[in-house]
Amino acid sequence: MPKLIPGKSTMASKAVCALRTASSKLSAVLAFFAGIAVLSLLLLVCANAGARFLGLPIRGAVESSGIFCALAAALALSSAQMHGNHISGGIAANRLPCFLRFLLHIACLATGSAFFLLCAWEIADIGLFAMETGETIDGMGALYPYCILMTVPGFLGQAAVLAMRLCICVMTGKD
Repeated sequence: MPKLIPGKSTMASKAVCALRTASSKLSAVLAFFAGIAVLSLLLLVCANAGARFLGLPIRGAVESSGIFCALAAALALSSAQMHGNHISGGIAANRLPCFLRFLLHIACLATGSAFFLLCAWEIADIGLFAMETGETIDGMGALYPYCILMTVPGFLGQAAVLAMRLCICVMTGKD
């Protein structure tokens, strides 16, 4: 049975538990796909190195490596956020009063969520524009716009995790 939030209704406690569970599961799924992207990057780079040794480099390997890196970074962000493995200004923030630190934390979560939502929007716009215009990169051909669009779920997931954490902070009064 989940712990109840002191001073809050049972419904609010259940909502917080549901948000915590959803954000944990979402970040775990995104982290899993980030791992797949890193593994794919590793395999591609090793295969390309071996193929280059034989004089048969893989077409589009450099471009694909860049996209796998971006994909891995975008997908891993929410897991880092959930586990506190992100950059934080603890030295400066610890000197602030608790209430001001709480407000700053809420502002950071809201700003971060909006930022990642904007990133997803812009990347989707770039990918769709590349699709409409038929833009390609030598070696990747028509796959280029789809590769750009693959990073959008990572940014949307990060925005969702931050938004859920924001809701949890507002509902519980804790950062």
